[in-house]
Amino acid sequence: MTKKNMLVASVITPVMILTLLLLARLASVSANAQPSAANAEIKIDNFSFGPDTLKVSAGTTVTWINRDDIPTRS
Repeated sequence: MTKKNMLVASVITPVMILTLLLLARLASVSANAQPSAANAEIKIDNFSFGPDTLKVSAGTTVTWINRDDIPTRS
């Protein structure tokens, strides 16, 4: 490879990697976004909550459902 080719490759490669990382991040954010609803549910199962993210508007009723084996304390 010539010096010019090496220079071009050393500039383009990081730019391409950064672009792919940014696109992957944008796809991840849009996959987690959910439309807001008048009623929403959060489920607790196997010590984890689902969905991971929930976008709700003011006044939305959110219901928590515990399906774990360990009861909650009052």
